Amino acid sequence: MMETTFYKRLCMTLTMLLVIFTGLITIAVDAHASHSHKRVAVVSPGPAPVKVVARLPAGHHTVRVGRQPYSYHRGVFYRKGPSGFVVVRAPIGAVVVNLPLGYRHWVLGGIAYYSSGNVYYRAVPAGYEVIEPPVRTSPAFAQGEQVWVSIPVLNVRSGPGLDYQIVRQVNQGDVLFVRENGPGWLYVELPDGQFGWVMRQFTAPQLVQAGG
Repeated sequence: MMETTFYKRLCMTLTMLLVIFTGLITIAVDAHASHSHKRVAVVSPGPAPVKVVARLPAGHHTVRVGRQPYSYHRGVFYRKGPSGFVVVRAPIGAVVVNLPLGYRHWVLGGIAYYSSGNVYYRAVPAGYEVIEPPVRTSPAFAQGEQVWVSIPVLNVRSGPGLDYQIVRQVNQGDVLFVRENGPGWLYVELPDGQFGWVMRQFTAPQLVQAGG
């Protein structure tokens, strides 16, 4: 009887020791896992990955800015890379023959501008030129104001830029009526009723002489 009681107590003691030992092992494993987790390095994200394509899309064409060639297709510009063609930011000064689908169009200072995403264009004789974002400027002359030509001969062009065609010429002293303003240019009505663009710097406000 006493031996049975002894064995029962021994079994209970061993069972309690086993439970305690198991608990200690579990705590040790959790502590190790927690410590290891704290030592894991957090890697900050790097720059956005560069997009490279193995071949150019069908229908692309080549444009040049200075001596640098680019490939263009539907608003995307590419440059030749070591392992394919790299998508690059639209280069300022590039002239493309067509605008990407979904472009926006608006007029600022009498000049038509176009944009697609963060790329801005203006119309030129050869197509559409990539430009810096246009900035609204205060007009030097009000619409309907008269200005006069301040140099011997002033070219009148079909658009606000030196790359536009010369359509007429006006002479020093001719009076022009301002219809629109652009950065550095005026859209004017000529003495014969025709219209065109002239460089603002070669005009001056019309002075009205007092009557005698």
